Amino acid sequence: MIVPVAGAQLALATAVASRPALALVAVGGGAALATALVLPVVVLVSAFPATYAYWRVGPGAVDMSGADAITYLGLVAAAPFVPWRNRTLQLVLAAAAAYGVVLAASVIPSPSERAVVEVAHRTLLIAGPICIGAALGPLRHITSAVRAFLIASVVVATATVLTSVANGFAPPYPFGMHKNAVGSLLATALLLLVIAPGRLRWRRNTLVVVGSVLGVGMLASQSRGASIALVITFSLWSWRESRAPARASGKRRGVAGQAARLAPLLLLVSVGLMAVTFLTYAESDLSEETAQFNSLNSRLETYDYAIEEVWKPNIVFGGGLRWFTDPASLAGVPHNLLIAEASETGILGLLALGGLLVVLGRGLGRLRSDIGDAALFILVQRLLDALLGILWVAGTGTAVFLMIGLALGDAAVFAQQRTGNDRRAATEGGRLSAAAR
Repeated sequence: MIVPVAGAQLALATAVASRPALALVAVGGGAALATALVLPVVVLVSAFPATYAYWRVGPGAVDMSGADAITYLGLVAAAPFVPWRNRTLQLVLAAAAAYGVVLAASVIPSPSERAVVEVAHRTLLIAGPICIGAALGPLRHITSAVRAFLIASVVVATATVLTSVANGFAPPYPFGMHKNAVGSLLATALLLLVIAPGRLRWRRNTLVVVGSVLGVGMLASQSRGASIALVITFSLWSWRESRAPARASGKRRGVAGQAARLAPLLLLVSVGLMAVTFLTYAESDLSEETAQFNSLNSRLETYDYAIEEVWKPNIVFGGGLRWFTDPASLAGVPHNLLIAEASETGILGLLALGGLLVVLGRGLGRLRSDIGDAALFILVQRLLDALLGILWVAGTGTAVFLMIGLALGDAAVFAQQRTGNDRRAATEGGRLSAAAR
């Protein structure tokens, strides 16, 4: 044990001597690691509001967003508490690993440093948040996590409204965040609030106030893709609930009742979102003077380049992860999940991603819990939004997999409790039989 520790110290001392800035990184990293080990719950819960932390941290060599940094740290804190033996969690992580293998294979025909980094980043973006959320189930801190996320969402929603008003109702960028990122995260918060209000353990009046702030913030964000996706997702959830009344029994009825009381607010927000979507599009994107550069035509040009110049010459493996960051590229990132995935990883990548989504959908669909339903429809909303945007982004992507992890962790605890109850019942039955004999 002494030899590797001494070797690590020598290597660190040598690196710091040549690059003094690394000393600060080492001290900060050591302090963060100690916090993850000593206060794991604090780190795990902080990963939820940190989905809004888009700011870059660290020197150039380890430059990443705040959301990614907390995810790395949270993975260390989560490891001892993740219910690794849970079958559904195992299947989900296996599907994520298979997707990661396909991503790695796509690097072989188109090797680059950015592609290698993206393999690690995308794999972390899936598995890291899932493990963080799953660990909070056994730790009994699901409520703390969703409350922290909703409180952060209220702060950002308020800043979004104030920024929009101050700028004459122009598209807002609160705290420097892009409006589409704001819209996506606020949509996640609204779905969580409406589908799983019981997990927050807040009074009805508090739920209505929080929902109102989030709804107005969503309107002010003017995020068209997130708005359309949210309205469609709410419609799908409402249809599903109306088709399965038998599922709402016992505690489930109480949760469904809370959600039903938010229905008028939900209808108002949905109508408002569609109105804002239409009005902002009609004003800014139908002008003849800017037709060539509006959001629709610029997307179509990017789609055409991604399909014709990148994917078709590399149908099986794609043109390489993050090909659009190459200075030689004549187009930016395609704002469409299917086109982006095909152009980056080819048919193999699309199949692997499809397999991952099927595993996630089936796993969440079988949970039959409020937090499971919330995670499922948050995933649906994010996928619909990604048909007009980008899926693999730290923060907006992180939030989705955090919620999936919460649902899986909650289900693992429930399954463990049920197994324990069955064993106790069997033991008690055996004792009664023995006494009768």
